[in-house]
Amino acid sequence: MVGVAIGLVGLSGRFRAAPEASNQSAGAGKVLAESSPFGSDTKKNTRSSGSTASASEYEAAWEILKDGRLPERERAALQSLILQQWSLLDLPGAIHAAAVDQDTGAWSISDGELRKSLRPGLAADPERAWHLIQTHAAGFDTIWLREEWIQAVSIRNPDLVIKVASQLPTTDRGLAIETAIKGSRQVSEGGVGDEAVVEALLALPDGQFTGPEISGILGTVIPQQEIIERALQAHSPGVRRVYLEAYVYSQSPLLSLGLEIGLDSLPPDIRGEVAQIVESKQRVER
Repeated sequence: MVGVAIGLVGLSGRFRAAPEASNQSAGAGKVLAESSPFGSDTKKNTRSSGSTASASEYEAAWEILKDGRLPERERAALQSLILQQWSLLDLPGAIHAAAVDQDTGAWSISDGELRKSLRPGLAADPERAWHLIQTHAAGFDTIWLREEWIQAVSIRNPDLVIKVASQLPTTDRGLAIETAIKGSRQVSEGGVGDEAVVEALLALPDGQFTGPEISGILGTVIPQQEIIERALQAHSPGVRRVYLEAYVYSQSPLLSLGLEIGLDSLPPDIRGEVAQIVESKQRVER
């Protein structure tokens, strides 16, 4: 039996595969690799840092777990471990296995936890992963793969998410903005990286992202006091306007009830502009 298969399957403590089962699984893994329309990875028989297994061994372990002898929960936990490491060594292979196995009903890629298991590989080489998405490496499942890429990459590299934001379909734009803002606040000193994200989005050619589109998300992600501080410290009128719109958006529950948002409590420098935004918003909603 392949070494990693013994280790991973053995975690369940429920069974040991017979030698003939091992041979069958190894053969199935070989067939899977050779039949993949996405090609094999140059790292396939190498080992990742901190791992004692190769991509081929993770593939064989994956095949063994498909025989259905483990309870679903335990099998899913082991599959998650396999995908995390496999994706670091052979991302196309891991993606392909997930997509193909969904077709055959071996497991459901709609399972959020299993989908997340590909994130280490997506984040480790985000530009290559983006190419796989653009070339539809997961077939009709490109939608879920794109969402996982956004979630994985925004934590470490929000700038890259913004770089490709204009290539995203409308359904993913909000997620890209939200995760990029959250990611930038984590990686930047003092958590003020969100202003850089706003500037980058507004700087994209042809006005691909509008102020209201950005401010609606800012208003739900950033505390109100921080929004006001960003507006006062903004380096350009456009960025300032987005933050003020975000503040008004954060006050929508009050406005929807016909209540005042307390302009007198705001710094004098922004009261007039906020009042104009509120008036414009109410005019549109009438």
